[in-house]
Amino acid sequence: MLVPPQEVRPGLPAGIEVHPRCARCAKSKCCRQISVQVDTPTAREDFQNLLWFVAHRGVAIFADEGDWFVSIETSCGFLEDNGLCGIYEFRPPICSDYSAEECDRDDDTQYELLFESYEELYAYVLVRFPAFPAPTRELLPRAYEHPGGAADVRWLRRSSGIPRGVARA
Repeated sequence: MLVPPQEVRPGLPAGIEVHPRCARCAKSKCCRQISVQVDTPTAREDFQNLLWFVAHRGVAIFADEGDWFVSIETSCGFLEDNGLCGIYEFRPPICSDYSAEECDRDDDTQYELLFESYEELYAYVLVRFPAFPAPTRELLPRAYEHPGGAADVRWLRRSSGIPRGVARA
C-alpha cells in the first residue's frame, strides 16, 4: 500500500505516491550509499584488495547471506537538499526497480559481517591468515595516528602487495 504524498514529506510533486518504508526514511539513505557485490574472498590476495578498499574514508565491507559487498557513502548528484530526487519522474531503472520491501536502510539491520575500518577487517584477516604480511601489522597503528598518515598508507599498499589502480573506475 502506498502513502499519499501529503502524508510523507512536503515538496513531493503532486500525484507521486511513496512506499511506507520510504516515508519513514527521512534521510534518503538509499540515495546516499552505493553497495557493490564482490566475489567472496577466499585467498590472501582477495583480502589485500578488500583492505585497500576499507582504508578509504566512507567505505565499508559487509557480508550477508554469504554474499560480500563494498559499500561507499556518497550522495547521488540528483538528490536535492530536501532529500527528494530531482529527477524522480525520469530516474534510472536501477532506482525505480529498487525494492522498498527489501530495503535495510531504515532500520538497524545486522549483517553477518561488517567491517567499517581497516583495523576491523585486518583483525578478521589475521584469524584466517595468521602469517599475513608483517609490515602491514607493524605499520597499522602508525598509519592512523595522524591525519597526514597518507604517506604511511601508500607505503602500506606497496608492502602489502596491493597493486596500483585496483578497482579504479
